[in-house]
Amino acid sequence: DLVFHVGDYIYESSGNGPVRATPGVARTLEEYRARYALYRSDPDLQAAHAAFPWVVTWDDHEVEDNYAADLDKHGNPPETFLPRRAAAYRAWWENQATRLPPPTGPDLLIHRRLQWGQLADLWVLDTRQYRSNQPCGDGGAPLCDDNFDPQLTMLGDAQEAWLTDGLLSSTARWNVLAQQVVFGDMQIGTAVNHDQWDGYPLARQRLLDLFASEAVAHPVVLSGDL
Repeated sequence: DLVFHVGDYIYESSGNGPVRATPGVARTLEEYRARYALYRSDPDLQAAHAAFPWVVTWDDHEVEDNYAADLDKHGNPPETFLPRRAAAYRAWWENQATRLPPPTGPDLLIHRRLQWGQLADLWVLDTRQYRSNQPCGDGGAPLCDDNFDPQLTMLGDAQEAWLTDGLLSSTARWNVLAQQVVFGDMQIGTAVNHDQWDGYPLARQRLLDLFASEAVAHPVVLSGDL
């Protein structure tokens, strides 16, 4: 009936593999537009778009690997990174078939609820634009004290409150969360990927506690990334 795409539609980085041969790194609006044009030239992707309606959100590579809110992975100040985010968001909006209004500079509200009759409420989330910076670095490492900061957020306060209120008031038979990064526990030895929900354990637990409520019917979490 439809396709969920939960991010990394393009890669901003350079690559030379058989699937993704992309020179250079996209940083400007023109470069992001060219990246979408290259990806959309693939006949299988064209066929998938022709066959099904798509419900889309983004992850990190539509802008830059492992960015968090207004911070890039290199520690540059927001005033350096946000113009790039604005260009990337604009190119994403131009190349995805959504009913969303255009972005305002580096900001675009993309989390939304879609209703499939009484069968399902589809909650399309944004785990990039409002998240706290990854604790303990953004790669694989053991948990540290910062992981358990109660202020640490994956969704941002406003989106989390919107989701909580929506789930508790939903009358649909199923509640499907379409979101970007692995939600389940993927600890390997003593290390976790701090860019995933493993790095934000209290934020994840708040959702798990919500799912345990009898008021939330049949929650299902879709994950992308790895």
